[in-house]
Amino acid sequence: IDMILRLIGRSAPAPSTLKKMPKVLRLPARATVKLEDTWDLAPLCASDAQWESEFKKLDKQIAGYEKFRGKLGDGAKKLAACLKFDSELDRAGERLGVYAHLKVTEDQANSAYQRMMGRYRSVASKAGLTREEAFDVVQETVIAIARQVKKGQYDPRAGSFKAWLL
Repeated sequence: IDMILRLIGRSAPAPSTLKKMPKVLRLPARATVKLEDTWDLAPLCASDAQWESEFKKLDKQIAGYEKFRGKLGDGAKKLAACLKFDSELDRAGERLGVYAHLKVTEDQANSAYQRMMGRYRSVASKAGLTREEAFDVVQETVIAIARQVKKGQYDPRAGSFKAWLL
């Protein structure tokens, strides 16, 4: 630093004029934190082993979307089943993702939880659609429903359009 100060034509301040640096505080190691001062993650997953089991199920369930491809216009029951499947998968994924995220934030240095979060993100991206794919699905669904309505399968006297969809 002295060399830089000399190059720009200044001198270092006298040591007596320097302010003392505040003491650096460090977070306690996770193992030393009292249990009552930590998150209770049991409502999400009772243990890492349960998370692993649920994660494997979620990963396998993603393929279940295929059974709905091209069939959402087959009627209200098919569409309702798809929406139910999607909602259940979304809830399970959200629970697993929050658990993994909170575990990582407990201890940033714990590589096991970093891996857990990475695996969750990988599976979550596998379940998601690109923007273009999402537009295609919506378009495909609307067209299929319109065809069913055109065929006369929707009867307004039977109830609302929403009720027909569900």
